[in-house]
Amino acid sequence: MFHTPMKDSNLIDNVDLFLENKDEFRNKNVASAADEVRNILNGDNEVAAVGSLKDMKMRRVELFLRDKLGVESLNLDGDDAKEVFLSYIECGLNSSRFEDITEEESLTPDLLGLYTISIPCDMDSTDLISSLTEDVSWFETPVSVLPVKDPSSGNSLIEVKLKDEIVTLAAYHGLKHKYPALEVDRTGAHVDIVPDQETGMFTLMFQDRNQKKYAGTMTTFKQYCSDSKSPIIKKGDGPVEVLVAFSTKDDAVKALKDNMDNGEFPELCVAPSCRS
Repeated sequence: MFHTPMKDSNLIDNVDLFLENKDEFRNKNVASAADEVRNILNGDNEVAAVGSLKDMKMRRVELFLRDKLGVESLNLDGDDAKEVFLSYIECGLNSSRFEDITEEESLTPDLLGLYTISIPCDMDSTDLISSLTEDVSWFETPVSVLPVKDPSSGNSLIEVKLKDEIVTLAAYHGLKHKYPALEVDRTGAHVDIVPDQETGMFTLMFQDRNQKKYAGTMTTFKQYCSDSKSPIIKKGDGPVEVLVAFSTKDDAVKALKDNMDNGEFPELCVAPSCRS
């Protein structure tokens, strides 16, 4: 009837989860343990059992966030918030209960319908990009994680783009402890692409690490021009930065949408001069 839990050798990394309650149960005396078993068998301890299971799940989530993401505390006030968080962890995006707790928070998607999390960074942001990408991926694989410049301040940022609004909010709140400077866009700053004030063109940029050069870049992006004009392609400020300028907004948006995850043109995004 009763079986000793067996630990799979392949899951040995989770031994802390398996043994996390050992002290609590070892400290029980024979009489109290017998009373608990008797109550459970008689059906009198159903509520307590559910509560204990819920607490165990919360402790496992907290342990994961602390060990993997550096989060010291979830800071979830009240049983309702804890139940909603657990429902999200267990059921994923199908849980309407997580939506209930986030319905008062609304985010503004960018011109491609994606949601934006950002954090200030230094010029050399390789380590931060790697760490942030790994942590955000626990919630959902990001569409992109790119270093950009804030057009208003000129400061360097890392922008993370996600598809789902609820997941974006979950990632933001779940990682704010580890990255205190993390921000989520609610302003609508990414809703549109505007013409460059100097050229009047709608400009994209990417890092030409694959040496597509002028000919390869023109071959790909010329097909998005709805008129007879070819895109204007020129070198940017960075060593491998390339700018691709279109005469119409629709052409630029379509080129960005179709090639945002194209590995031939890494870090494709709207140029700072055309950010709204």
